[in-house]
Amino acid sequence: VGQAAEAGRVLATALWVEGRGASGAAAGDDPSLAAAVEQEVTWFRGVLARTGPASFAAAFDGPARAVRAATRLAAFAAQSGRALTIGLHTGECELTSGVVRGPAVETARGLAACAPPGKVLVSRTVTDLVAGAGLAFEAA
Repeated sequence: VGQAAEAGRVLATALWVEGRGASGAAAGDDPSLAAAVEQEVTWFRGVLARTGPASFAAAFDGPARAVRAATRLAAFAAQSGRALTIGLHTGECELTSGVVRGPAVETARGLAACAPPGKVLVSRTVTDLVAGAGLAFEAA
């Protein structure tokens, strides 16, 4: 279209995970949460960036993998008594030097902020892209 491609920008499914304390405020540093997020993101072939003491962004090359990683993280939270809010959106992301950012990440962050603890909130874009993948969603 006459513009040089932006280096590091790709179409990806962004995951935002935010640990919450009992009051609903952001949780402090939690090494076992960090390990669980790293394990699931790696298992489902995502790229992870830590954005705060208990917040994480990741990008996946496939929305079904991102949904499955998010679902496993929600199960981890339920089993360990942690309150996590999780959001997913597919769109343009910038992946450079351990940084995951861009419009899709900001949308995923906004979805996570609206998600009830222990639930995964996904955009309509994600549900449309995984049609036929055997994933079930509840209406919000």
